[in-house]
Amino acid sequence: MLPALKHSIKTPVPEIRRGLIRLLGAIATAFHGNADPALLGDLGVAVNNANYGDSDFFANITHVQIHRRVKALRQVRTLLTAKSALLCTSTLVNFVLPVVTSIVVESTKQIENQVRSEAIATVGTIARLLPWSHYSALIFRFLQQVRDAIFARISSFFLKTSLGSPFLW
Repeated sequence: MLPALKHSIKTPVPEIRRGLIRLLGAIATAFHGNADPALLGDLGVAVNNANYGDSDFFANITHVQIHRRVKALRQVRTLLTAKSALLCTSTLVNFVLPVVTSIVVESTKQIENQVRSEAIATVGTIARLLPWSHYSALIFRFLQQVRDAIFARISSFFLKTSLGSPFLW
């Protein structure tokens, strides 16, 4: 089930991803404290108390209200800064990073600037904990996205040549 969740959590459909994040939270709660990183026992520290939704990362990150998503990102960033050894690299790369980077990519509205800023800061905190191979892959992926965005912007403009005919990049 976890390999399918690992693949599916990267879906571009926000509604499906929210459900998968909730499922991830249930798995993290069920296996909280388990020493096997393959069972995501290390991710249970982000749950705090599943009965009290205001401190549960998985409930807050999927919440409609922006301030709750900001709170969830701050909670994870604080957790990673204070207890960096608790989350293994595979958990960070396969589950936490896709959730946070999806927020960076999809937050396009002006009202979502605060959550986007928190997500960027959280990606930076996660990046500091990654070994070089994962760090370089993350940087390469973001540079590709920036390059693609720049080319898309440039190619959408018509430029007039000295002959007066439009030139499309």
